[in-house]
Amino acid sequence: MLSIRKQRILQILWILLALVMIIHSSTSIFSIQPESSQICSITGCSSNTYSKHELQTLGLSLAEINLYTHILMLLFLITCLGLSALLMWKVAHERMAYYTAFTLVAFGGTAFSKIDTFFTSSIWATGIIAIACAGQILFFLFFYLFPDGKYVPHWTRYPGIINIPLLIIYYIEIYVPVIYHTGAIPPWLHTGLLTVITSWSILLFSSIIFAQIYRYRHKSDLLQRRQTILVMLSLLSTLFVYLAITAIRPTIIAHVQGLLLFDVTATTIMTICLLSIPITIGIAILHNQLWELNPLLNRSIVYSTLSILIISIYILVVGTLSTLFQSSNNLLISLIATGCIAILLQPLRNFIQQMINRLMYGERDNPQIVLSRLGQQLEAALSTSTMPQTIVDTVTQALKLPYAALQISYRDKQATVASYGNSQAYQEGQLLHLPLIAQNETVGELILATRRPNETFTEADKRLLKDFAYQAGLAVQAVRLSADLQRSREQLILAREEERRRIRRDLHDGLAPTLAALALGASTIGDVITIQPALAIDMAKELNQNLLDAIGDIRRLVYDLRPPTLDELGLLAAIHEYIQQQTQTSRGTNIDASIQLPEQLPTLPAALEVAIFRIIQEAFMNILRHAQASHCLLQLTYDEHTGIHLHIRDDGIGLQEQHRIGVGLLSMRERASELGGTCTIANTAAGGTSITIQLPLTNEH
Repeated sequence: MLSIRKQRILQILWILLALVMIIHSSTSIFSIQPESSQICSITGCSSNTYSKHELQTLGLSLAEINLYTHILMLLFLITCLGLSALLMWKVAHERMAYYTAFTLVAFGGTAFSKIDTFFTSSIWATGIIAIACAGQILFFLFFYLFPDGKYVPHWTRYPGIINIPLLIIYYIEIYVPVIYHTGAIPPWLHTGLLTVITSWSILLFSSIIFAQIYRYRHKSDLLQRRQTILVMLSLLSTLFVYLAITAIRPTIIAHVQGLLLFDVTATTIMTICLLSIPITIGIAILHNQLWELNPLLNRSIVYSTLSILIISIYILVVGTLSTLFQSSNNLLISLIATGCIAILLQPLRNFIQQMINRLMYGERDNPQIVLSRLGQQLEAALSTSTMPQTIVDTVTQALKLPYAALQISYRDKQATVASYGNSQAYQEGQLLHLPLIAQNETVGELILATRRPNETFTEADKRLLKDFAYQAGLAVQAVRLSADLQRSREQLILAREEERRRIRRDLHDGLAPTLAALALGASTIGDVITIQPALAIDMAKELNQNLLDAIGDIRRLVYDLRPPTLDELGLLAAIHEYIQQQTQTSRGTNIDASIQLPEQLPTLPAALEVAIFRIIQEAFMNILRHAQASHCLLQLTYDEHTGIHLHIRDDGIGLQEQHRIGVGLLSMRERASELGGTCTIANTAAGGTSITIQLPLTNEH
């Protein structure tokens, strides 16, 4: 933000500069000599002697044509002045607006005039040359700074700085010998300097284009991107027209009559193109609601690059053949060069189009490459935890997307596990939700933002995303399975540690004090047996009972680890025995239990046998304590494809609506889940509770 005082100073300086440019351009018109054989146009000042036939055909004199071209230049200056004045009026507080305003005035008033032919005063001419040089410097720096006034990337300031002394040397070499009547520099030095300036100009324009593309892709917001597209479209179009005119003009000089008409036409077309640069700059800065111009920008870059390559190939072929055959202006050489261009035109265009499409839209036209890269990166991932971010990075890089996120579904919930970009810049309706499916199950969702707001994905994008989602779904399923496995391992470790803690607590708090008391009692018996035999006998009986209780505690601990009846009787007989014991010894309950078991079961893992037996224990204890049932059914079946099926049903009061899952029910679910099975607990239609357990068997089992 500029202070009011600084704004006033800058405005006064701008007015003075504008007056100087108006005087300069006006004087250039009045300085035209009727007998002049030189025409100064946008394409440069030509001293060719045009034929009288051409002048008669056009019905104009050289002075009138010169007047026409200078009026076009004056029109260019007036446009630059008007837009720069508008910028200072509308955006008076912005530094970039003042920079642009001074650039437009200095460049627009001096860029295309032949300075040394209009002035006899060396002081005035020197001032105009200084302004012209400053205008060129500001003009090139403008495209490094536009639209936010910062060098992006930071190294782009160095080409702009290097360009300053080169332009100063160029202006000194061109104008000082003429204005001050000093001797011209040696031809070899002039040629060398011109070669350096030409080569540097190519590098400079290339760095400007790169800087704007880099800014567009990595740093710009929506408005800045639209500003960049609009201005770069006009710059590239002007560059394309200039290269075309420069390439065609030598051919017309050598072979075609009508150079005068060509120069006048080229000047008119070039002026229109040049007018588009300040106009688009003004629109970009003053107008926020710009239309979408990506297709036009794409084509402009393609054909500008193609034109540069074609001209370079033509010059290379003609120059090489002319040197080899010691011939110039040879029609055969021109035909050979034209044939080479005709052969290379379509392949070059396709290649450039692919490169530009890849730069602007990513690799949407090469789905095989994208999918192959995804597979390679997933294969190279160190763990499944890095796969989600790999998926997100791959899709954003392949399609040049500003935002992407991956959500994984687990137990009816979705969690974002990887993302790229800032989601706050987009509303929900601007995001594409792409479901990820594996084995007919939605395992996650890929959330994507289009390259620009209010844009939609093309059919090519959708085809690529469809194939990408299939591969990503399989990877996400692997991530989910790995997470499930990790959780199972953690639960097993927690269960093992909890079991060890319980055993330690039982041994330390129960059995250890009991054994210590028994040792103390045995010692006391030894002390009193000779003095009080009767007391010693009573103490021995008490000690024997305590020993029996300790043995019972040890057996209980062993039974909790694994019921001995499973090893002694087998699973089916152990279930029968347990149900019979409970129905016979339960107090206050009169329950009839129906047991339906298969005749035999295959050899089951020890963990599976224990889980089945414990689930039955928990279920039957709940029925006895809480169900108030008179009958229950226990049904166990086996299927070689689906595994073990356990069904327990009672005719009790069922689960209450506001019931809280207790330790028993939770324990049954955890045991089933640990083995990869399911546990369903629900009320029956006739009343009572139904428990259904399914436990899978692996191929080994």
